[in-house]
Amino acid sequence: MIDEQFYRALTVVFFVTAMSISIYFRSRAARRNSNAFREGASSPPMIAMRLTFVLGMLGFLIMYAVKPDWTLWASMDLTDVVRVSGGLLVLATIPCFIWLFHHLGKNVTPTANTRNEHSLVVSGPYRWVRHPMYTAGIAFWIGMSVFTAKWFLLVFVAAAFGFLALRTPREEANLLERFGEVYLDYQSCTGRYFPKFWS
Repeated sequence: MIDEQFYRALTVVFFVTAMSISIYFRSRAARRNSNAFREGASSPPMIAMRLTFVLGMLGFLIMYAVKPDWTLWASMDLTDVVRVSGGLLVLATIPCFIWLFHHLGKNVTPTANTRNEHSLVVSGPYRWVRHPMYTAGIAFWIGMSVFTAKWFLLVFVAAAFGFLALRTPREEANLLERFGEVYLDYQSCTGRYFPKFWS
């Protein structure tokens, strides 16, 4: 049986790695953009929801890493094989994040709005999926929940997916307004969160 300290230590490594990738590419995009968004920032409710998810997940992971006894109430009885499988899923998302951020380039935004210099990205994972960042993010947190054996993180994953389901139509409406028929054609041949295997 694998010692719980192994899971706790790798949980920190996984999280810090993913956040470092995100911070690096987002800050680089911010430096490369010389002007503002075409529209205002996201609405206050959306900002509040996003902060709730971030602080909730981050707070729980800190408790798990530093004070694991405080998270025992959220434990699942999973075998090491299942938990390691969750870790492998997390590991698989890391190169996915790098790949999609690389292709997204300066188009990274913290809101559902487009930038003045926004361009339509259809390369890399965006060739098949319109929102691979959301797919990779959900996969990351499902993997983290299984790896840490904490069902509480699955609750946040479900809530986050609900939030994304509300955000995505607004984001796509902004892109449709910006790119018109080109975006309609792009929608017709790609899936929203998963590749489109049928026409």
